[in-house]
Amino acid sequence: MLGDLASVMLDFLIVAFVLFQLVRLLSKLKLRHADANKGPDKKECPMCLEQVPAAAKRCKFCTSELQPAPEKPAQAPSAA
Repeated sequence: MLGDLASVMLDFLIVAFVLFQLVRLLSKLKLRHADANKGPDKKECPMCLEQVPAAAKRCKFCTSELQPAPEKPAQAPSAA
């Protein structure tokens, strides 16, 4: 009876560890892929030189109006 409990607990721990490693690996791959496709997330205010979000229309530090962020050119689908 005690041996059955130990066996079930060992099986559970092995499955949990494998699932944990799989989720961790997928998470790393997803973050790496997201970073490669992501443009700059901050820009510098020309008036006060503070870092503000790239999508901001006004600086939160000096309230000056900011130029819109340059659009990334759309990539043509590659014919492979």
